[in-house]
Amino acid sequence: MKVAPIAQKVLEKRNKEQFSFVTTEGTGRKLEENELKSRRYIIWTAKGPATYAEVDRNVFRSNNFKIVEYNYPIPKLEFIHRPSCAKMSTYGSISIRLERVKGFMKWTSLLLQKTFNLHWTFNDWLAVANNKIPESPPKVIEARYKDAFLLNGYTELYQSYYNNKTKPRSVVWNTIDSMVIAPRPVVGYGEEGLAVYYALQDYPVVNMTGFVIGSEWPWIEVLALQNGAAKVVTVEYQETKIVGTKKIEYIHPIEFAKQWSEKNESYDFSIPFSSIEHSGLGRYGDPIDPSGDLKEVQKVLCLLKRGGLFYLGIPRGKDALFYNAHRIYGRMRLAMMMTGFQWLATYRGNNAHSVTVTEEDYNRVSHTQDLYVLKKI
Repeated sequence: MKVAPIAQKVLEKRNKEQFSFVTTEGTGRKLEENELKSRRYIIWTAKGPATYAEVDRNVFRSNNFKIVEYNYPIPKLEFIHRPSCAKMSTYGSISIRLERVKGFMKWTSLLLQKTFNLHWTFNDWLAVANNKIPESPPKVIEARYKDAFLLNGYTELYQSYYNNKTKPRSVVWNTIDSMVIAPRPVVGYGEEGLAVYYALQDYPVVNMTGFVIGSEWPWIEVLALQNGAAKVVTVEYQETKIVGTKKIEYIHPIEFAKQWSEKNESYDFSIPFSSIEHSGLGRYGDPIDPSGDLKEVQKVLCLLKRGGLFYLGIPRGKDALFYNAHRIYGRMRLAMMMTGFQWLATYRGNNAHSVTVTEEDYNRVSHTQDLYVLKKI
């Protein structure tokens, strides 16, 4: 990667205190007073090296986030306007029930969001979920979505097209009993799936109720039961019949979202593994949504109790989008995914203990699944 001379000079002086300026946009802009002290606070992006302050201005703030702590290697963010879990929003003396009339709801929601920067987690998600779905997933990103998908050009783009849209079919899980009593853990995704097993050893779910997002077969549900979970809800688009246990229940994602008022802050844990990174890309017949993964995490934030655990399994590396296959989570998008949570630990493959992530983990595009254990704050 070609680096501007002045940026290269900054990198060579990474351990010194004096830095005059660095540019990735050809502007030679001066650094903020609390800005760059070392290479730690440079993120390698599709546009080249970018400082935390630049990413904060051009990426985070345009997506309703802001940096509150210059943590390394992942900055800590908070919402500029925290998304509401409810369908009723209040701003000063304004209080409107949005669900009464569909057309009025949509118009009012857009008006208030533009005027007051208000966000409704479940309304926003359901509005996208109800969009018309094309017969086959789009092969290229529409121009109107490009900046949103690529974080204003700071995310790498690669082509990797799949059409995994399937006709509705009934799936039967009838081997759960034998999986639960198996002498060795049964995991998906080869060694990478062992991260879930080891994370549950260190952060158990004894007597807890949780939900799994996206599940073609019940290996995660079984691991949770083996570690003492009282009940697990599977949230999956394919209709699934569960045989042999009452501790696992199935629900369709749209029905799950519609029941938000009954489920709000009622769960102790959630475990998505290799599922959320696909949200909003259309690969599996879902509606196109550049922030589909972020919306999924914000739903989890609403549904978990305070202190609830979120075991988030996603690919890590340099921020990238393989359209329409999946996203890779680097120092920018991962920070957005973690907003509202405390980062407790990271598990990787067959490592029996948590690992310490480094800058190098996020400097190249990788497809390795890491599991981040987060706690709702």
